[in-house]
Amino acid sequence: LPEVEIHTRNLRQWLAGRRVAAFEVLDPLLEQGQDLSGWPEALVGRAVLGVRRLAKYALADLEGGYTLVLHLRMTGRLVRDTYVAGD
Repeated sequence: LPEVEIHTRNLRQWLAGRRVAAFEVLDPLLEQGQDLSGWPEALVGRAVLGVRRLAKYALADLEGGYTLVLHLRMTGRLVRDTYVAGD
């Protein structure tokens, strides 16, 4: 699982001290049969406390006891989009 470990280490650096500004679910299968209407209120504004790896998953621990779960799927790719306030 070296690719998962590399992504986890990168996420640790990228997300250190940041807050969730927005998010987007890119996989339509994750939305099927799910009510995602409460996600923005639950996640946006939360500080990232740390990033860790558990097997094939990267886990971003957020304040308030929330955890974002990331899986690289078959591609091994992670898409990151950065927004800097004032840009």
